[in-house]
Amino acid sequence: CAGRDTQELCCRLGREKPTRSSMALVKEIEDKGAVLAWSPVAAHPSMAAIGTKESGGQGFDDFGGHLEIHRLNFAEKSLKCSMAGSVKTSGRFESIAWSGMASRQSDFSLGLIAGGMTDGTINVWDPAKLVTAHPESQLSTFQHHNGAVNGLEFNPHPQSQHLLASGSSDSKVLIHQLDRPETPKQPFVPAPEPNTANHTAEVTTVAWNPVVAHILASASQNGSCMVWDLRSKKPWCELRDPARACIADIAWNPVEGLHMMTAIGDDANPVIKMWDLRSSTTLPLATLQGHTQGLLSVSWCSADTSLLMSCGKDNRSFLWDLASQDCKPVYELPATADVNPANGGFGGFGSAIGRRYQTKWSPRLKGVLATCSFDRKVQVFNMSAVKTTTARGPSWMRRPAGASFGFGGKLVSFKGMSQKPGQRTPQMVTLCNVVSDSQLVDASNTFEQSIAQKNYKGLCEAKSELAVEGQVWKFMSLIFEENSRSHLLDKLGFNAAEIEASMNKALEASKAEAEEKQVEGEDMSQTTETTAENFFKVDKDDAGSAVGSSVSGLAADDEAASATTATTTTSVAEPVAVHKEVKKEEEDDSIKKALLVGNFRAAVNGCFERGQLADALLLASCDGAELWEQTRMRYFELESKSRPYLKIVSAIITCKLDELVHSSDLGVWRETLAILSTYAKSDDFPRLCEQLASRLEVEMSDKESASLCYMCAANIPKTVEYWISQFEKSSLGGRNSMALEALVEKVTVFTQEDPGMLQGALEPMISLLTEYGALLANQGATMTALKYIRGNDQSSNELRHRLFYAACMESTNSQHPPTPFAIRRVGVSPNFGQTLAQIQQAQASQQAAQQQAAEQQAQAQQLQAQQAAAAAQAQPAAAAAPADAGLPSGWIWQNDPASGMVFYVNTMTGHTQWDKPIAAPQPHAAPSPAVPQPMATAHQQQQPAALSVQPSGPGSGNTSKNPSPYNMQPGVQPTQQHQQPQSMQQPQQVQPHQQPQPTPLTQPITAVVPKQDGFVSKQSQPRTGNLAYTIPGNTPAADPLAGAAPTAAAVTTGMASMDVSGLSGDVKPIMVALNDIVARISAVPLNPPEKKQLGEVNKAVNALLTKLNTAGMVAEDVSQKALTLATAAQTGDYATALSVHKDLCNTQWDKHKDWIKGLKNLIGLAQRKIRY
Repeated sequence: CAGRDTQELCCRLGREKPTRSSMALVKEIEDKGAVLAWSPVAAHPSMAAIGTKESGGQGFDDFGGHLEIHRLNFAEKSLKCSMAGSVKTSGRFESIAWSGMASRQSDFSLGLIAGGMTDGTINVWDPAKLVTAHPESQLSTFQHHNGAVNGLEFNPHPQSQHLLASGSSDSKVLIHQLDRPETPKQPFVPAPEPNTANHTAEVTTVAWNPVVAHILASASQNGSCMVWDLRSKKPWCELRDPARACIADIAWNPVEGLHMMTAIGDDANPVIKMWDLRSSTTLPLATLQGHTQGLLSVSWCSADTSLLMSCGKDNRSFLWDLASQDCKPVYELPATADVNPANGGFGGFGSAIGRRYQTKWSPRLKGVLATCSFDRKVQVFNMSAVKTTTARGPSWMRRPAGASFGFGGKLVSFKGMSQKPGQRTPQMVTLCNVVSDSQLVDASNTFEQSIAQKNYKGLCEAKSELAVEGQVWKFMSLIFEENSRSHLLDKLGFNAAEIEASMNKALEASKAEAEEKQVEGEDMSQTTETTAENFFKVDKDDAGSAVGSSVSGLAADDEAASATTATTTTSVAEPVAVHKEVKKEEEDDSIKKALLVGNFRAAVNGCFERGQLADALLLASCDGAELWEQTRMRYFELESKSRPYLKIVSAIITCKLDELVHSSDLGVWRETLAILSTYAKSDDFPRLCEQLASRLEVEMSDKESASLCYMCAANIPKTVEYWISQFEKSSLGGRNSMALEALVEKVTVFTQEDPGMLQGALEPMISLLTEYGALLANQGATMTALKYIRGNDQSSNELRHRLFYAACMESTNSQHPPTPFAIRRVGVSPNFGQTLAQIQQAQASQQAAQQQAAEQQAQAQQLQAQQAAAAAQAQPAAAAAPADAGLPSGWIWQNDPASGMVFYVNTMTGHTQWDKPIAAPQPHAAPSPAVPQPMATAHQQQQPAALSVQPSGPGSGNTSKNPSPYNMQPGVQPTQQHQQPQSMQQPQQVQPHQQPQPTPLTQPITAVVPKQDGFVSKQSQPRTGNLAYTIPGNTPAADPLAGAAPTAAAVTTGMASMDVSGLSGDVKPIMVALNDIVARISAVPLNPPEKKQLGEVNKAVNALLTKLNTAGMVAEDVSQKALTLATAAQTGDYATALSVHKDLCNTQWDKHKDWIKGLKNLIGLAQRKIRY
C-alpha cells in the first residue's frame, strides 16, 4: 500500500506543472491549528491524525478540541483531504502520538492514538473505532502530570510499541504501559530512586531511540538533554548547552543509534547540533547554521538519513543535506502565509503568523513531509519534487538495482550488495548480451553454419521439405547440381524413368489388344467362309424360288425394300472400286516414271496427293536439302492440326524454340519449360526462360511462376525483385524478423554470397540487408551483422563503424571501415580572453604582415622570371623545341618555364625525364637515370632525381618549403611515399578517378618538371627525396634508383605485359583501364575461387587484346562499349558497367562471348575487392 500511495503521488506530481510555490505541496488542511502524527501502520500509510490546539470558539472560553483522522488520497489533484473520522475532546491538544501496536494487531488493526492535553491528561483512542464512528472509540484517560504534556511518543520497536513516553511542563518524564489500554498500569520514571537525576526545567520533547528499544531521550528548557537507559534505570548521559539555551526539539538518526540532533530554540544561537555519543557528550560533531531565530522543530528523514528538516521562529523551513560539505541548507520550503492578512497583522508583523512550529517526515511514505503552522494550516509536501542546490537525488530515488541497454545487444546492470537505508555498500556492475528474438538468432546461426561449410545443396534440400516456399528451394537446388537441366525435369514432374515405364506399359497393353483382335478376326473369317460356302451350294431351284419370293415381297413390306436397296447399292459400288484401283495404278505408274527420270520433286508431290506422307519424306531425303526442308515443313503443316505434339517436334527440329515459347499455352508452362530444358542450347536457355517468364508475368500476372522461370534463367534482379515484393506485402502489418530472415537466406544462397550481384538495380535489397544486419546487431550477433552491411549511405556507414568497435575488431588488425563523420579539429580561439581593442590591434598587425608577405612574394616571382629569361637567352640550343620525330609512341616534349629546358613526358604513365627517350618503355616502368643535356650553370649540371608521380587529390600534402608553381595544380601538394625495401617496392596503386586516358598531343598536358638535385632529391635530402609530385590525371612511376619495376599486372598476376603502343588511340584506354583493374585486384588477398575467376579475367583480357589487334574483328560500337565498361568499372560505377555488360551479352554474345564472359567476373571481383 505504501508503494501504491507513493506511486500515485509521483504520478500526480508528474501531471502538475511545477512552480516555486506549489512544486512540493500536495495536500492541505485549512483552518486547523493542530499537532500531527503519521500512521505507522503499513496497510494505511496515507492516514494522519491531527489534534487541534485551539478550542475553535470566539473569545477566551475553553471549548475543548477535536481529534481528526484524515485520509490523504494522492490520486486526486485537489489539495483537500477526506476526513475518515473525528471525535470531540474535552481539552486541547499539546502533543499527539500514534502506535502501530504490532503485538496486538488483531485487536487494534489501526493501532492506538494518544493525545497529550494542555491540562496534563493523556487520552487514548482506538482509531479503528473512530473511523467507523463507534461511540466508544476512546479507550482510557489518565492524568499523571501537573502541566501541559509537551512531549509524547510511542516506542517504535515492534515488541515495545505499547510503551508511551511523555514529558510535561512539570519537568517530569514518565513511561506509560498500554499493553492493556483500557486499564493502563501505573507509569514509571526512567531513573527511579535512589537515582536523583531529573530535569529541573520544563520538558519540551521526548524521543525513543529507533535502534535500541530501551533508550529514551528528553530535552528541557534549560538546555539539558537527558539520555535514559531504561534497562539499567539510570541516565546514560546528559548533553548540556553552554548557554543553557532552550532545546526545542531532538531527533535520533533512524539507522545509527548513537547519532542525535538537538535544535536550539534560543534566538541568540539558533543552531542545530549533531552529536556522536560515542566520541563526545560535550562537543558536538557538527553545527548546522542557517536560521536567524530560534528553532521550533526538527525531523530526521527515515528514508534518507542524510536529509533533515527544520523550522524556526524566523518563518523559514530548511532542508539540510548532511552529505554536503558546507553544512548549509540545500532547499528552503516556501512560506504560504499572506504578508498582509485581511484579519490584521500587527503592523508589519503579519508574516510571522505563517511560521511553522512542527515538521514531521512520514515513516512510510518516502519523501513525504507534514508541517503545522501558526496560520492554522496543516500542509503535506512531497520533497521528491524539489530541486536542491547540491542536485543530489535522495536515496529513495537511488535505485538499488538498474539496467540499461547498449548497442550490439549489450545490457549493463548493477545491483547493490545490501538494501539497508543509509548504508553504502559496493555494487556489482554486470555486462552481458541479451537476446530478445531467439528464433531469429537460432535461424541465423543455423544458416551461417551451413553456408560456412559451403553446403548449399544440403541447405536447399532441407529447406525444400518445408511447406512454405518449398518449391523455390527445389528450383534453387538446381544451381548446385552437376546436370541441373536434367534435374529440372524432375522438379517439373517429368521423370524420364517413370515416363519410359508408362510408355512400355501402354505398348504392352496395345500389343495384347492387337493379338486379341487378331484371334477374333480369325474366328470371323471362318464363319464367313462357311456362310459363303453354304450360299453358293444352294440348288438352282431353291435359288429361283428364293429370288421369286424376294421379288414378290419387294412391294409387300419395307424390309424387302431395304434389302433390294442394299442389293442395288452393292451392285453399284463394285464398278467404283474397280475405278479407284485403276486410278491408283495410274498414280503409282506416274510416281514410278518420275523416279525413272530423277524428278524427285514430282514424285514427292505425287505422294502428297495420294496421302503417302511417309513415302514423300523418304523420297525427299534422297534429293537435296532444299527439297527435304520444303517437304518437312509441308508435312508439319498438314499433320500439326490433327496431331498437336508435332508442333513441338517442328520447333525442336527447326530450332525455332522462340516461336514455341511465344505461341505456347501458358496454362501448361511447365511443359514448355521442360521442352526448353531438354532441347534448348546452353547459350539460348536463359534467354528463352526469360521470355517465358515475361509472358507469365505480363499476360497471366502469374509472378510466382514467372519467378521460377527467372530463377532457371539465373536472372537475379527479376527474381530478387519478386521476393522483395512478397516480403513487403507480408510486412504491411509490421516487420516480421523471420520473414526477413527467409528473404536473406534465399538471396544469399541464390547469389552464392556474391555481394556484387546486388549492386545497381537492387538497392532495395541492400537496404533490407542493412536492416537485417541491424536486427542481428541488436541481438548481439555483431560479427554476423557486419557481413550484411553492404550499403554506402550514411546510415550503413554509421552502422558498419559501430559494429567494427562493438565486435572489438580493432584489436585484430582488421581493416578499419571509413569514418562516417567528418573529423574537425576544434581549438580555442586565439582571441579568447582578449578585449576588443586587443583583437583589433592583432588584426591590424596580421593584415600588415600579410601585405608585406605579398610584396615579398611578388618580388621573388619577378626575380625568378628575370632569371628564367636570362637562362633562355644563354642556352638557345637547349631552349629550341626538338622535333617529335624519333620519339617513341606515347612520348611528347615540353618546355620547363623556370629553366627554359626541354623535358619529356610519357602520356601513358605520366613519367617525366630530362634525357630524350630512345626505346619504347613499359607502360608502368620508370626509365633508368641518364645524364641530362648540357646546362649553363654548375647547379644545373647535377644529375636529376626521377620523381615518382603521386595521383592528385585533396589528401595530398607537401613537406617542401618552396614548391614550384609549375609542378602542381592549385590546392594539390606533394606527399611522401611509403618507404619499402628495393626488393619489395611496387608502383603505387592508381585511384580509379585519377586513371589517365591518352589524349592527342594537341591537347595541353600538365606535367611535373623533373627536379634537379639542388632543389630536392635523394642525394641532397634523402628524407624528402622520395616526395611525389602530382601530374593531374597521370599514374605514378617507380623510382629509378630502385631498379626498373615491371608492370603491376606482371608482378601481381603473372599476366604478360601488354604492348599497347601499336594500338589505335581509341583502343589504348581500354587496355590501360583493364590492366589497372587487374593489377589492383591482384594486390589484395584472394581465395581459391577468386583466383580462378581472376584467371578467367586474364584470358578474357588477352582474348580482347587479340581481337583488338586484328583489324575488323571488333566493330567500332563494340569497342566504344568495351571502353565505357572498363572506365566505369575502374571508377567504381558498377551499375553502368553491369548495364553495358548486359547489353553486350544480348547483342554480341555469339561473336565475342570469349571475352564478354570474363568481364563479368572482372566486375564482380572489382566490387568485392576494390574500395573507393
